[in-house]
Amino acid sequence: LAKRLNDIQQMVAMRSVLGEIYLEQGKLNLAEPLLQNNIAALTENGNRWVLTKTYLSMASLYSIRNNYNAAKDYLLNGFKIAREDKQEVLILLLLKNLAGINAKLKNYKEAYEYQNQFLLKQDSISDQKTKAAMADLEISYQTLGKEQKIILLQQENDIKNLKLKDSNRTKFLYLALFAFTAILFSIV
Repeated sequence: LAKRLNDIQQMVAMRSVLGEIYLEQGKLNLAEPLLQNNIAALTENGNRWVLTKTYLSMASLYSIRNNYNAAKDYLLNGFKIAREDKQEVLILLLLKNLAGINAKLKNYKEAYEYQNQFLLKQDSISDQKTKAAMADLEISYQTLGKEQKIILLQQENDIKNLKLKDSNRTKFLYLALFAFTAILFSIV
């Protein structure tokens, strides 16, 4: 439906939700093209918060596949955007993930540096206003995700209803044809 309406933001949101669902289910081959399409769509002129989150998701996907170099590249892309846009919550997540990925790559010096940056950033974000802002951002992101899931489920329900109506029409047509044939044979 969003594709027919050429609603790019809606398509991106739906691909994000579906990609995250597939990622959680371990269906990496289904998640990857959705997330890649989002990166392409968002890189041109999209929501940079969602783009950064998509980079995080791609890093998670490649980390699961044990392709830590690719995961690190996605994390660095996200980190660059998060720093430019001062997305404090995402910077914190990216630093933590960069420390972990570098440790897996046996780049212990980089892992240590990212871990220190993470701890410093975490300390600097500890005041109440920032915590409240982080909670609000997380809630709004979760709400957006839930809204998109609801929309996706509603669209699936609409499709099922249309199929059911079509099936009912077909049954009615066959019944009418049968009744007409029975009447025709009873007359003859």
